[in-house]
Amino acid sequence: MRGHSTRDRLNQFASARAVIESNADLDFEQLVSEHPLTGRTNVAQILTFLAQHERRHQRQMEGVRVDPRFPPGAASRAAGPGTR
Repeated sequence: MRGHSTRDRLNQFASARAVIESNADLDFEQLVSEHPLTGRTNVAQILTFLAQHERRHQRQMEGVRVDPRFPPGAASRAAGPGTR
């Protein structure tokens, strides 16, 4: 997703969430995908994996941000707008 702004990414996440919420009547465990690496996986499992994977990256970024070797002044920039 290189070249996309943070706003673009947030809009993409919002769109994905809207699709999920507008189809809440579907049984996501019955919607199955075949993948060469993960095998047979349902949508509920995929969404769980994506959420866990995102949380892992957030923890990694926080670990880098709080490291004393992180460039001075970069911590406030890394936190992003509105989080200072």
